[in-house]
Amino acid sequence: MKFGRANRALGLRFRGGGLAGLALVFVFVLVLVLVSGLALGGCSGSDDDALPAATTSGPGGTSGSSGASATLPWTAPTKSQVATAAGLDLPDSVEGWRSVLMSPGELDVSFTISRDDVAAFDEGSKLGLKPGERVVAHASPLWDLNVEGTYAGATGERGPIRRTVEVVTPADPAAPAQVRLIVTAIP
Repeated sequence: MKFGRANRALGLRFRGGGLAGLALVFVFVLVLVLVSGLALGGCSGSDDDALPAATTSGPGGTSGSSGASATLPWTAPTKSQVATAAGLDLPDSVEGWRSVLMSPGELDVSFTISRDDVAAFDEGSKLGLKPGERVVAHASPLWDLNVEGTYAGATGERGPIRRTVEVVTPADPAAPAQVRLIVTAIP
């Protein structure tokens, strides 16, 4: 058969003809493509500036109906999209930017900033961080809940976005401050 040589080259051995082998290879490639797409679809780390508005929909897809649930305008936003939508003044020291869409209406974001930039980040973003305030109560694939250090947190709204920010300054003086951000669409 025509596919027999290719199958042996891939280390595959099929009995029953080339068509069965071709079908199995096709299914394998399809599964590989789907898994790769899902793994990359919920995370982002680029800096594209496009920013659509958050939307709400209720039963029947009408905006503003009873039972409305808000959705964020993106599935894999960039750093600049999140900063613009949430009104964040991000310092140049931002590193390790990671985001994951937890639901259509919630995005979790994690990054680090220099300890020296925490006050400017708070003031420039108009967060009003309160020392000792823990505002992030749920686990995320992006952070551990019980990191040793000092905490400061705040929750506020900017347009159709609720932003919950918690800054953790680790006990190690050489470590940067960890920022946990939860961006939630408001119905």
